[in-house]
Parts: sequence; structure tokens; C-alpha cells
Amino acid sequence: MSKGKSTEKSVKAPEGKPAEAAATPSAGGGDAAPFTAKESMRLLRVNRFLVKIAEPSMARARAKVAYTTSDHQEGWRLYRVAAGEGQPLEAAAVEAPSSGAHVGMLQQLDDFENKWFPRTRRIIERFTPEGHRQGLLDAFFRDLQQQPIGPLVVGSVSTFLDRVEALEKSTVPGAAKVRSVLAARGVDAAHIARLRKTLDEARALKAAPAVAVTDPAEVLRARRVAYDALWLWWKDWRETFHSEVDGRQRRELGLVDTSLSSGSEVDEGDDPVDEPVTPPGK
Repeated sequence: MSKGKSTEKSVKAPEGKPAEAAATPSAGGGDAAPFTAKESMRLLRVNRFLVKIAEPSMARARAKVAYTTSDHQEGWRLYRVAAGEGQPLEAAAVEAPSSGAHVGMLQQLDDFENKWFPRTRRIIERFTPEGHRQGLLDAFFRDLQQQPIGPLVVGSVSTFLDRVEALEKSTVPGAAKVRSVLAARGVDAAHIARLRKTLDEARALKAAPAVAVTDPAEVLRARRVAYDALWLWWKDWRETFHSEVDGRQRRELGLVDTSLSSGSEVDEGDDPVDEPVTPPGK
């Protein structure tokens, strides 16, 4: 078929709109638009080529045009991205819950620390005999001080709970009394158990790997870039193979548009329906 005949079958661009605009696969920047039905059909056409060209029956044609494994892998790589292999299927990206939960736990521990560290100091001062008061204060608060809200509060509260529980078995006069007062005022065994559970959960969340949140819009932009490159790849190889295979193989590879009878897929300007731009006689 000559170039003139192919042009006659092409759909003309609307008046006032250059034909090149209709042939451009996609825009390069800004927000990427969803893929059109026509672009989806083009992806199916490229998929058909990629699957068929790998068959043994196409070995001679591949050798003629030096279509290599590297060329084939490049096509598949671009196709997978363009076709949406990495596109998130969720309606929107959801922020990983771990960060918010971790902050909430640290806040809970920080509140406990701010309340009970100074209260415990006053209880020790009141209920410990004078001769043993400073020794018990020094032992209880050794390397233990209130921390700003953050990861360090996990260690300070954990140490505090250990020392509160150790008061029961301490032989220091007044230590057992301090423990009983703390229990009566709220720092009892049940409260300590709840706090230790919170500590364990806070440590687990801190140790958990960060969850990457994929932006669907960013993936769509990457698909657009891959689609543009894939369509250039496809036009290059369609032109190259067209004169090296017979009519049946052209149809099998999708080198010609078999949907012309229904008029559903005609690529304006850059995508002649039946034959590429190879001059007649070649």
C-alpha cells in the first residue's frame, strides 16, 4: 500500500487542531491524565507484539533485524510500567498508622512521667525516716530524670517502674511504706502492668520498618513517561519488522491494525493503518 492510500484512511484532526497534536501519545509534565481507551488499545497491541515475537516461529525475522534479548527486555520493562504494574489500586494513599500511634504512646508515657516523678519524690521525703531519706532518694533517682517527650521517655518510665516494684523487697526503712502509698494513690500492680504493655508496644513500633506510602499520581506520571518511550520503541520496531515478515505474520504481531473494519482504532498522523513509511518496492 502506498503512503497516499494510507493517508486517505487516516482520520483527520478536528479543524483548527494540528494533526501532530492528535498523534502525541501524552504530555510530558504537570498532572498526568488517565489513559484513554485508545492508549489502552495501543498497550494491548504492544503486548501482542511482545508475546508473539518471542515465539520460535519468529526466530528468523528477529535475526534479520537484530532484535536482541536486550531489545526485548527493554520493551517489556517499558510495557510493565506503562501498563500499571506499580499503580496502587487503593482509592487514595493511606498514611501508615504507626507514626501517629507511636506519638500517642509517647505522650501517654510522658504524662505519667510528669505526674509521678515529682509526686514520688515528695512521698519518699514524707514517709522515709530522716536518717534514711536522702539515701533512698539518691538510690531511687540515680540516673533517672524526666525526659522531654520522645524515645528517651520509654527508658525513663521503664526504669521508674522497676524501682517502684523493687521498693517492696527493699530493706531500707520506709521503702515498703512508700510502695504502699504509691499503690494506694494509683500506681498499683494493674497500672504498672498497663504501662509495661504500652512500653512494649512503643518499642515495637519504634523498631518497625518505615512503611513507604506510594503516591498514585506520581506512579501515573511515571506510567506516562514509560508510555511515551514505549510508543517510540514500538514505532521503531514496527517499521523495522514490517518489510521483513509476510502479511500473516504482520497481523499476528499486530503490525497492522485489524480493527479497521469497525473503525475503532485508527492512529492519526503518526500511525498509518496498514503499512509504515517504507517506500513501495522495498
